[in-house]
Amino acid sequence: RIKKWTPPTKRLGSMTFKTWLKIARDADSLGIGAEEKHYYLMTGVEAGRLVARDPNHLGQFVSTDLSMFSTTKKNFFITNVQANKGIQCRFGMKGVIAEAHYDGGRNMVAMLKGAKRYI
Repeated sequence: RIKKWTPPTKRLGSMTFKTWLKIARDADSLGIGAEEKHYYLMTGVEAGRLVARDPNHLGQFVSTDLSMFSTTKKNFFITNVQANKGIQCRFGMKGVIAEAHYDGGRNMVAMLKGAKRYI
């Protein structure tokens, strides 16, 4: 281990979509420096659930609108139902980073606006 090293990102706890959206829109319109805080909005549900256990959970809309990822039946996206871990979505604001990591499952990246750079 490297002494005094800290990960570049950390989980901060919960934030409402409304709060995250305001921060993201402000970053777009006002600009945001590289050293200022950047946020990902993460939400999802476990495999086989079309609704989150908590009805106020943000994952509700993800599982309802993208039900093909939370299915109990094989489909184009889920070819091994037993190995399916569910769906997790990350929405990133302008300038957000993700440190190097390994994902054990299949991934899909969709850019709704902007650009993404892989290094």
